[in-house]
Amino acid sequence: MAFWRFMDYITEDNRCPIIEWYGIQDDDVQAEFDLLVKDLSETDDWDEPKPTKRKYRVLTKRHVGLCELKFKVHGRKFRPLGILARENREFVFLGGCEKQGMNTIPPDAFDAAFRLKEPFEDGRGGIREHI
Repeated sequence: MAFWRFMDYITEDNRCPIIEWYGIQDDDVQAEFDLLVKDLSETDDWDEPKPTKRKYRVLTKRHVGLCELKFKVHGRKFRPLGILARENREFVFLGGCEKQGMNTIPPDAFDAAFRLKEPFEDGRGGIREHI
């Protein structure tokens, strides 16, 4: 049973940043990403059961309003980025990256996702259900 919906943001110029990012990932990364989305969609309360390590983090400071999902593949850290709308039980993907210390691949992925937040909130572009 799905408690949460995952949505893809489509930019005004008809780009889908999460699909662009996903499409260049290895099969193992894609599979782990798909499993994370499935698991979170079927989890009523993302903060339970404790002490399980959370699979997400709400961002602060420069990127306030964004949320990162978290997963690892072969010791590498990946961060799908988006907006967590608890009131609607939705997560809207704005992009993704691999995190290596303070750096990301692609570079500035958090800033790029943050730049998409305003057009999304202004109703520019669109969303579709993540498949």
